[in-house]
Amino acid sequence: MTMDFDDFFYYHAGIYTFRVIQMNTVTIKTTAKFSPWILWTVAVGFVLFQFFLQLSSGVLVNALISEYKLSALGAGILTSSYYYIYFVLQIPVGVLLDKYGSRLLLTLGALGCALWCICFANAHTLWTAIISRLLMGGGAAFAFVGLLHVIRDNFALRRYAFMVGLAEAVGLIGSIIGTIGLAIVLKSYGWRLLLTEFGCLGIVIAFCCWYFLPNKQPHEETVKFSLQDLRKVLFDKTAWLNGVFIGLLFSIITVFAALWAPSFLQIKLATNLTMASSLSALIFLGAAIACPLFGQLDAVLERKRHALMQFSAISTTILFLILLYAPITNPLFCGLLVLAIGVCCSSYMLSFAITDEIAPTGLKSTYTGFTNTLAVISAPILQPLVGFLIDNFSKNDGHDLIAYQKGLLIMPLFLLCGALIVFFLPKQRC
Repeated sequence: MTMDFDDFFYYHAGIYTFRVIQMNTVTIKTTAKFSPWILWTVAVGFVLFQFFLQLSSGVLVNALISEYKLSALGAGILTSSYYYIYFVLQIPVGVLLDKYGSRLLLTLGALGCALWCICFANAHTLWTAIISRLLMGGGAAFAFVGLLHVIRDNFALRRYAFMVGLAEAVGLIGSIIGTIGLAIVLKSYGWRLLLTEFGCLGIVIAFCCWYFLPNKQPHEETVKFSLQDLRKVLFDKTAWLNGVFIGLLFSIITVFAALWAPSFLQIKLATNLTMASSLSALIFLGAAIACPLFGQLDAVLERKRHALMQFSAISTTILFLILLYAPITNPLFCGLLVLAIGVCCSSYMLSFAITDEIAPTGLKSTYTGFTNTLAVISAPILQPLVGFLIDNFSKNDGHDLIAYQKGLLIMPLFLLCGALIVFFLPKQRC
């Protein structure tokens, strides 16, 4: 039986219902009471929640350094602990989503993420804070892979890249609002109260996941997962290269924008935290604008994916070097430059379209989890590494601009490596 993905949905008595879908001898029967767009919105809500927790570290870093008496290396270790369980769980989460669907897993993930966020907000020792942030990342591990699972099950295959880009845009715009808002109210309310209230919001998101997302009732063939399947993922050279590419490009978001950009811009422009945080948030805005744009260009410009990805990596490298070393003192010009960096680095989301194309049926979310593992693994490596370099290049009286310039120089080197990897990635399917 063959059918277009758009034909999966039909309207009857006010209820959206999947037909029985047969693809490569695998049959999936799923019932959804709500529109695909409602399901997408709920899943994006969870992603938005975890994006804020993931990317707000740059605003909190000075408060955390002061609270726990940390060096830049110590702050990098504390903030990056979010990723340690996060990236370890990506493949298991993908396997579970392929087997059991998104409802229960996204509900438990959002609830766990919310509760550990509240624990982190009320941690009064460094080890308690590290453990709370570690387990917070464990709950957040279900968010993005779960979203891609919802998109794959509910939207046409030809719209996959665009829908992923649109979801990424919503998440990044939410991070902009949260980052700027956090910087504004941080002095008045304190980071502990704000994160506690945000954790309560996460509990509401968990309830929405349980209420709106449908159960999945897979055929027996879809619930079998063997060591041979795991080997298929782990020994897929293309999957490795694809994941490494996204990790290198995405480090602009997870390492620079999420942690070190506010402190760097504070020193470079001799401005306050609110202004520096607002400027660094423009990277998120640029990515939010460009992610759906890259997704649409990928669909329209057949077999031009390599050119898009290489242009993205090289242009981001050039702009980042200008930001590091050019004698820029005007906040407006600096803001435009930061915005352009966010726009240019956004081809990283095309790697998820490549993943969906190379993954065998029945292992789609497993491959997605593997790709997302490599996408985020750069953060727990590079966040402390950059902090270590900044500490070592700093003078005795504290961190200065030269220390940041030398410490952050490692990032354009990785971007150039990403441009070279593109040559070994598959070209776009027509």
